[in-house]
Amino acid sequence: MKIIKRSGSEVTFDISKIMAAVSKANMEVVHSERLSEEQIETISNNVESICKEMNRSLSVEEIQDLVENQIMNLRAFAVARKYITYRFQRALARQSNTTDDQILSLIECANEEVKDTQDNQPVVSTNMEEVQTEGNVNTKKPLIVYFSYGENSELPQDVDASASASIQKWNDENTGNTGIVAHIIQEKTKGDMFSVQTVNKYPSTYNEIVNQGKQEHENNIRPELANHITNLDDYDTIFVGYPNWWYDMPMAMYSFFDEYDLSNKTIIPFNTSGGSAFSDTINTIKKLEPNANVIEGITIRAEDVESSQNEIDEWLNDLGYNI
Repeated sequence: MKIIKRSGSEVTFDISKIMAAVSKANMEVVHSERLSEEQIETISNNVESICKEMNRSLSVEEIQDLVENQIMNLRAFAVARKYITYRFQRALARQSNTTDDQILSLIECANEEVKDTQDNQPVVSTNMEEVQTEGNVNTKKPLIVYFSYGENSELPQDVDASASASIQKWNDENTGNTGIVAHIIQEKTKGDMFSVQTVNKYPSTYNEIVNQGKQEHENNIRPELANHITNLDDYDTIFVGYPNWWYDMPMAMYSFFDEYDLSNKTIIPFNTSGGSAFSDTINTIKKLEPNANVIEGITIRAEDVESSQNEIDEWLNDLGYNI
């Protein structure tokens, strides 16, 4: 089964992209209004079934319409609002490279009207609205903390980055997908960088790293960290980045949160994944740092990292970092 991309080319239908998009919208609403993983899977399967029954290649826009309908059928209006708003934001960005606030405002109002006609629940504020009510987060230089497989493995420096979706290069240095996002954030915010490093490096092959990550997760193993922050008091805002391993943060990030008390600081998570988005890691961070102000940040699919510059710029602009 094929879908027609906006460029006119045809690619194979990938159900994981639907699950990722719905999961991303889902993680941006309050917990009480979220869909379950089973419901997200049902939405994705229903869309796939409808596409097969059409007996033709559908466009990306047609598939997105089907996704919206499936979300609305489950009366998950808060999730639908997030999905629709993000869809229009991306459409506007593609057309003009700038965000027309007036148009977005109309979109928001339209979505609220649709929701109000079917459900009288109050509209849940977006992440950016929450940020604005909490004040400007960029009054001081931020710290960008991140864990990246490419900087924690026994890889030769001349490794072919194209051989693995998890390995990337930044200024000819090995890093990973999360590392690329971290460096983009640093360039835009002029913040300081801190790469979480483990004493014992991870294996260099994909299967071995997957197995080790699984074992650490199942046995609640906190790897020992090799480097440490000595001037944490200098920062009020901390971006925290990590890949999604086994629907959770890498256990090295648990070691990080065990070591530091981030009370009264603003934590802005960002992550990369193959389609699982944040999973439940935002709530995990809130539990690990109960006295911090944790803002739901941005999640980027691994395959989209290299083209994520504009999306990250828009997100940082909304946070108050004037790009």
